[in-house]
Amino acid sequence: MSPSQENLKQLCLELFEIDALKFGDFVTKVGIKTPVYMDLRGIISYPKLMDVLSTVINNYFTENKISGQSICGVPYTALPIATAVSVKYNIPMLIRRKDVKTYGTKKLIEGVYQKGDKCIIVEDVVTSGSSILETINDLKSVGIVITDVLTVVDREQGGRQTLKDLGYTLHSLFTLSSIMTILYEANKVKQDVVESVKNYLSENQVQAKCNNELQDTRLSTPLESRLSAAKCPLTTDLINIILKKKSNVCVALDVTSSKELLSLTKQLGPHIALLKTHSDAVTDWNEAVGNELVELSKEMEFLILEDRKLADIGATVGHQFSLISSWAHLVTVHSIAGPGPLQEIARIADERGEKRGVFLIGELSCAGNLIDEKYTQATLNLAQSFSSITVGLVCQSPSVLASSPGLLQLTPGIHLSQAGDNKGQQYNSPNEVITLRGADIGVIGRGVTQAPDPLAAVKEYKRVMWEAYEQRLK
Repeated sequence: MSPSQENLKQLCLELFEIDALKFGDFVTKVGIKTPVYMDLRGIISYPKLMDVLSTVINNYFTENKISGQSICGVPYTALPIATAVSVKYNIPMLIRRKDVKTYGTKKLIEGVYQKGDKCIIVEDVVTSGSSILETINDLKSVGIVITDVLTVVDREQGGRQTLKDLGYTLHSLFTLSSIMTILYEANKVKQDVVESVKNYLSENQVQAKCNNELQDTRLSTPLESRLSAAKCPLTTDLINIILKKKSNVCVALDVTSSKELLSLTKQLGPHIALLKTHSDAVTDWNEAVGNELVELSKEMEFLILEDRKLADIGATVGHQFSLISSWAHLVTVHSIAGPGPLQEIARIADERGEKRGVFLIGELSCAGNLIDEKYTQATLNLAQSFSSITVGLVCQSPSVLASSPGLLQLTPGIHLSQAGDNKGQQYNSPNEVITLRGADIGVIGRGVTQAPDPLAAVKEYKRVMWEAYEQRLK
């Protein structure tokens, strides 16, 4: 046995001794039952073992000629592993945040890097490879190159092949089979356990949640090429407007008088794809105002989004939607109430023969909001279930719509100055929102409505945001 093989055997046995390898009835992250579970989170309490692991990983890099400008651990368990390797062997490290910061620098990727740098991803355990793909997507969104991934344990359940199909090489210190062989030869497990795991692997293969329609593919795919994936007719209409006008601008006219609303619409309409309204904030709103907005939308070719953020039982949402459906092409809806509101909106639109759609709210731009990753994923699932009426999601992160090119990402909080207010609003630059955060349409409010010359302002946003979209495609 070579020195490296002997080191791997010893490392495996030490992991077994600290109970990092468990046998019994467990459920993995991807939701499948398993008789063996690798839990490497506890390794952080064993500094000497962490040191050994970092040495083994670095030796693997050297022996297999794997190199890069940096390494990045998949959050969260692999972070301390990558940190140990970084510190001991002087390899710069990057950190991928699971959620984009809403304060400070608002970075998705922490660390020092340049576009084109190569980064090695480090993972603890691979089953389907979905967590790795999420990290790859976010790193690639800022121009970092990924070719190699190293994991401590490959469970041999499909992750390696998924990554290979997408052009990435998965390296592993151990496979589940090699672990079982080492433990059996060391009299740590019996033959029946080895056979049980072997049978389990042959019967339980999984696929990553992220497939060939990865986030970076969505971002680098022109909107015209995504038309075929759109299932809501209004999605097609909106994309065609964006392409014809070369404008991915949504202006939020959060004003309180109908006179100001209509005046601004007449000025800005020719340069926008989407007009966002808050009709309930307009103190003198009446049916005639809605009718005039519709006529302007036809004349100037834009769609109207009423930002009502509906969130109630289906029957109540139905009543609310009925009041705006004659003039609002789109409405924002919270997913907290489940499918009921969408079912009712779809029914009403169908009965009236109106082409209508929704933007589901998957994330918010305001500081301190309570939406978490689980809620965002549930919102996406709902959008996919109601794809015939869902135009897209209001969200902030580039990976949310990774596997859904037929949905559009609407992202608020754009301002050229990037200064927030004292009421929780967080602003980002057009380039940040379009190029890095993955927005297909960006929302500008006060950057236009409170500008000395709103028309000049919207033209500037239109220019800058379209350039950011074109840059994203390169």
